Amino acid sequence: MKIHINARSGLGDSVYFLSVLQSIVQTNKELCLSLFCWNAGVELFGMLEPKPAIINANDIVSVLGKTHYKHDTAGVSVFDTIGHVDYYIDLQPSERYRAEVLAVDAKVKIAVNPEPSCESLYGHCFKTHEGEHILQTYRRMASALFSIMDYIEPGRFVVSNEMSHKIDKSIALLQRGADRPIVCIHPGAKDLFKLWDVRRWGAVVNWLVDTYNFLPVIIGSSLRFAGRLPILDIPSAEAIQRLSYDRSFNFAGNTDSVECLIALIQRCQLYVGLDTGPTHIAAACSVPTVELFKIQTPHQFSTWRIQGNNTCVIPADSMDRLTDTQVISTVSQWDIFKTHFSPITRRG
Repeated sequence: MKIHINARSGLGDSVYFLSVLQSIVQTNKELCLSLFCWNAGVELFGMLEPKPAIINANDIVSVLGKTHYKHDTAGVSVFDTIGHVDYYIDLQPSERYRAEVLAVDAKVKIAVNPEPSCESLYGHCFKTHEGEHILQTYRRMASALFSIMDYIEPGRFVVSNEMSHKIDKSIALLQRGADRPIVCIHPGAKDLFKLWDVRRWGAVVNWLVDTYNFLPVIIGSSLRFAGRLPILDIPSAEAIQRLSYDRSFNFAGNTDSVECLIALIQRCQLYVGLDTGPTHIAAACSVPTVELFKIQTPHQFSTWRIQGNNTCVIPADSMDRLTDTQVISTVSQWDIFKTHFSPITRRG
């Protein structure tokens, strides 16, 4: 059976789709799988065993409705290299990719959460229902098409020994023998509307240090732009470091590798971040996770373990209206801290 997947979704969605793909691969040993995805997806889906054929979307350019390799002046369609497939699965397709979908030679075409204008291009469309998480949508699709019953939970990430040793060494240098708990802070997002004021981040970081003796490690991308959008991870990290009186460590720019990011997050005792891919990775890895969420449907697209005490999803819009003191008063009431951590006892 041959399956081609157009995984244009972000890293967060890919974390959940990866677990469903692992379940499909595990129950279909003769599967021939190919994927079309962005940089982070290339590395993430590369963790599948057996490894699928992966086409990096950054090597592709769309010209006049036709898809070509950037380095190919002859104009060979990416789908010419795939050939006929049994299933073509498109994640969150839009009208702009109509020509690509029509070019696919597939027995069955499937879409997950397509734009309404392009639903007619597919034989099957699966939409995330009210009250349903995106992971449940992916599982519903896999159950209907491939009769999958038992699913692997998100978070089965295989990190090399070399990367594990590298991260362990970095953390040991940061702790300087003190063995303090690590809190991973991710203040960045490629969507500007998701960002939170750095002053609030500074206040939260200082509270975590003063109350729980956390060692804050700030992560983020070294990229300055994602498409047309500026990524402000490094400036934000530098500002938070200053606001925390240099009691936090700036790792922004050192975790561009997905494997490195996963290895670092797996070593943390707490993660605090926005609605971004690393936040979904943290929750999937069962790291206690605080997610500051700014859209209206957290039940659909926030971290998967939303029902348990492992994840705390906070409506960041309401936090924006509070003073720094009120923010800390609110943060201190979050159940995730009461469940997992004990405040430090100070002498004198």
